[in-house]
Amino acid sequence: LEIQPVGAGSNVIKYDGAQLISLSLPEAPDDTAGIQYQEYGFTFESYQPAYSSGDIYSSYRIKSVNESWDIEKQEDAISFTNMDFTANNSDYNYVLKHTVSAVGLPSFNNGSLGNTAFYEAYNYVNTRLKSDVSSQYISSDVYNNAIPTSSAFTIDSWRSSGVSSGNVVNPTGYLSYNKVRQSSADIAGGSYSVTSSYTMSRNSGNIEISANYNEDESGDVSISIEGSITPLSRQSISSLVNDKYVIASSIYNQVSDSGNWTKATVLASSVLSTYKPSGCNNPLVIDRYPRAISVGRNKNNGSISFNLNYKGISSGVRNLKDGITGCITASVTVTDD
Repeated sequence: LEIQPVGAGSNVIKYDGAQLISLSLPEAPDDTAGIQYQEYGFTFESYQPAYSSGDIYSSYRIKSVNESWDIEKQEDAISFTNMDFTANNSDYNYVLKHTVSAVGLPSFNNGSLGNTAFYEAYNYVNTRLKSDVSSQYISSDVYNNAIPTSSAFTIDSWRSSGVSSGNVVNPTGYLSYNKVRQSSADIAGGSYSVTSSYTMSRNSGNIEISANYNEDESGDVSISIEGSITPLSRQSISSLVNDKYVIASSIYNQVSDSGNWTKATVLASSVLSTYKPSGCNNPLVIDRYPRAISVGRNKNNGSISFNLNYKGISSGVRNLKDGITGCITASVTVTDD
């Protein structure tokens, strides 16, 4: 759009990339004829940002930009420290979402169209995407100016209203897993938006574990332990590799102590000590190894489930078994005549 004032020596006012928004044309009166002189109304829109060093407009033609971060605690998923589910040390996982959207303007080069508005928005958004995040998520602003470390957004800066600064999450050791990216493109409208989602965890998988105490009518006591392993992948967003089953198998070896099930035996013993019958002179103890083991593996989603069954026996019977090399089962029959 060029505005040429009438008169010699007047300056031309020029707006690059102007768009005609509306045109108003009044109707001629019914009682007139011949040549008509009417006043037309034109509405144009143009963006003329002040270019400066570090300004996004020096590289992209952008009408508007929006960038947001959202972090949510996963109440139904925890990570056990060192995969030891017998310890009281566990951490919540978090889901982190990063959304970048922009509306572009067409660019021009010596009067010719360069990029469409969509590609200007598309190119800008791609410069803000992150392939990975760690404890420090935002290190630069929308103008790519560095943010001081003391002001950077970290996981420990997020907390619910009313929570004191001493009860925040320590971000040390958190890594991003299960990376997912969703994009939305409006080519005609010149807009582009991308939302990246990351699962933040201190471990490469989640364990769901439950233990049950059972006592039948004859007084026999058994403890069942059920567990499931859900792996988390560190693969990039564009990766075609499914490594979840490999990760789950590694976690399973840690959880099962390479098949010895030491941690599970400790958990079964703690359940028995809590629920065992009272007044028993010869207290029950857990057999050193599970009587039955079943394992389910899903190579598609990488999950592994397991079920263990322990028997509650007297300490004397367990001592008898321990004294016989290779003994798997032992039973003692007492006849009181």
